Amino acid sequence: LSGVLSADNTERYRNKVQFPVAQEKDGLAVGYYRGRSHSVLDVKDCLLQPEAVTALRAAFKGWMERYAVPPYDEVSRSGLIRHFYVRTNSSGESLCCVVANGTKLPHADELVQTLRSAHSELAGLVLNLNREDTNVILGREYRTLWGRDWLEEELCGLSFRLSVPSFFQINRAQTQWLYALALEYAGLTGSETVIDAYCGIGTIGLVAAKQGAKKVVGVELNRDAVKDAIGNAKLNKLSNAWFCAGDAGEFMLEMSLEKEPADVVFMDPPRAGSDRTFLSSLIAL
Repeated sequence: LSGVLSADNTERYRNKVQFPVAQEKDGLAVGYYRGRSHSVLDVKDCLLQPEAVTALRAAFKGWMERYAVPPYDEVSRSGLIRHFYVRTNSSGESLCCVVANGTKLPHADELVQTLRSAHSELAGLVLNLNREDTNVILGREYRTLWGRDWLEEELCGLSFRLSVPSFFQINRAQTQWLYALALEYAGLTGSETVIDAYCGIGTIGLVAAKQGAKKVVGVELNRDAVKDAIGNAKLNKLSNAWFCAGDAGEFMLEMSLEKEPADVVFMDPPRAGSDRTFLSSLIAL
């Protein structure tokens, strides 16, 4: 594997990494869950992720060890640090988030300096508060400790602002091919009403809006993502795209009852979203 996925011949494309943190028998681990368990394997590098992520992970682990910052323990529900999250973009910037079982982060200023020394293009550091007994990684509350709480990414000729919880395809290069193929199948002529179901921050819908759709309506349950999508439409000066929070299936069923037509529906996720309720509303529409 390492011979095939070397840094010399393959782009390190994974632009979002969430490292679980735990105290294992052989010491502090900041890495990945072992197969079928929540035991954390301390991984020094991964050839699928940018080298900046590797440097930031090592710096974060060093900061925890230097200041004896306790990792979270799932059994006792004690300790502080649950995950270390890193997002990168194609211009080389990074955004870091510490997921903590608490409201404050000790030695936060020292962490900022440590991370900035590890990667000079660090854009910001965010604290996420997650004090719930849950396997869900991110909590609902965020605090910006330094810098800004978003990155900007270019995709298919458009700009997108990505906050920590925003969904974005992890492989930007292949995403552009994927969207181009989807739009080829759609065959937009400029007269279509398009629905972007499970739209996230609006990537597919806004690309369709730019490439000829008369009207795009994006639907997404996550209100933070909808807020990002509205901002991204404004950022790209696209006035033919609207976004709303709600269930995509229920929204389309309502459209059918109101006799509002639609010509094209993009589905993302195409599998988990394809339940009987959604497909029934699609047929009705």
